[in-house]
Amino acid sequence: MLAKILKGLFGRTAPRGVASQHPVELSAIIRQATALQYGRDFEGAARLMQQFVARQGAHLTGRERADVLQRLALCRLRQFRLEEASALFEEARRAFPAHPLVDRLAQYPALVSQSLPVRRAALEPMRSSGSGRRRGLAAVYYFLQLPHSVEGTGRGYFSLMRKSIESLKAAIPQARAILLTDRTTAVDGSAGFDEVLREDFDPNELVYGRLVGISKLLGSLRASEDIVLLDPDTLVLRDFRPVFELEFDLGFTVRSDFVEAAMDHEPINVGVILVRAEGASRAKSFFDLCIRHFPEVESRAAMRQFYPQGLRGWRGDQVLPAAVVGWREFCEHVVSGRTDRLRIGDCSVGFFESKLYNCSSPVSGGDAGQPFIVHHKGAHKGRMLVER
Repeated sequence: MLAKILKGLFGRTAPRGVASQHPVELSAIIRQATALQYGRDFEGAARLMQQFVARQGAHLTGRERADVLQRLALCRLRQFRLEEASALFEEARRAFPAHPLVDRLAQYPALVSQSLPVRRAALEPMRSSGSGRRRGLAAVYYFLQLPHSVEGTGRGYFSLMRKSIESLKAAIPQARAILLTDRTTAVDGSAGFDEVLREDFDPNELVYGRLVGISKLLGSLRASEDIVLLDPDTLVLRDFRPVFELEFDLGFTVRSDFVEAAMDHEPINVGVILVRAEGASRAKSFFDLCIRHFPEVESRAAMRQFYPQGLRGWRGDQVLPAAVVGWREFCEHVVSGRTDRLRIGDCSVGFFESKLYNCSSPVSGGDAGQPFIVHHKGAHKGRMLVER
């Protein structure tokens, strides 16, 4: 939701009723700075925005100034220059106190500032193992019927999972579909699962339970199978198994639209997670770190302020992997474009583009431009029931 709001607001150069003196130049600067960040030239993007504010500052409306300063602050955040980012967010607040987003975005530096005591190191970018390996594939879904869910929620999610499994087996006929759920959820037998695994999950700790469930799962599945963890609202468009020929244990998808999405505290989207068969035990060790450090991360003052409902029911399965990876290390090595692989503890963690493996807006064109997996998030879930 925040990403959608940001995209709408950042495209606006002035509040209604205020005439901007240079909307064309402002829009051009924003486009250029955005392109430079996607090209990993954060210093160039920052310099462009600083020069624009210095040159046109006296002529900018308060809202325009705040928008540019926010973008500059986020740019500095991606360089992990947290003090500068904080100062720029505060300057944006002074420029336009009524801005609907500045107070929320200004919390980002505090959210990412603390580091967990985890061993980390940058690795060389992923390469193909060249083995031509072919393993079995297990696709794992996680779903619980929650006590407060409205009537029909379960049927709706099983309809989504049925569609997802159909797409999976159309692309990879040999794949197995597994449901990870609790002891009481009634499973729709027509959804197409090959296996149902039940654990003692607390429905009030939905995403904490998911992390626990993944850890247990990785300790029990066949050593001959690669694993993809899929959200119910995903569609597999084509065979993605060649990705498992790359050298990693655990693969996360990172936001390809990170500049406009501005979700820097949650850079990983866990709707699609990849685990190589050879690395399952090491991937388990990563999720064990998430579970071990969960109490520490959720107790931080900045986390309690930003997530007043806590992390166990929602968002925690995205925040904890980011905290274990390390926001500083992620910025310095992955966001910078230096590598797509880090060693976290004993686990080799690869980072993959969401536009290919966890895409919310597929593009037109040939296979080279098409994603392997599409993720119909939020209000777009209904679309997948009528596709393919």
